[in-house]
Amino acid sequence: MNARGRGPILKALSQHWPEYLIEALGLGLFMISACFFVALLEHPASWLRHEIEDPEVRRLFIGIAMGLTAIAIIYSPWGKRPGHISIQP
Repeated sequence: MNARGRGPILKALSQHWPEYLIEALGLGLFMISACFFVALLEHPASWLRHEIEDPEVRRLFIGIAMGLTAIAIIYSPWGKRPGHISIQP
């Protein structure tokens, strides 16, 4: 990439680095949450896996947990900042 092409990229990075950082932290939190819930419900040594024997029910709970995690991240003050989207009730 030539020097002229890097100018706008570096300018955007310097102006919007807080939003990029928040996006990265939100994605990281979502991935950690996914690992936690899948391990809790699917790992062979997990007590919860033995309590809920049907794999489709376990997957349903994983989906619900991940959906609630996404909602919590999106509606948090950090989740509202990237893109400056204002959600009115």
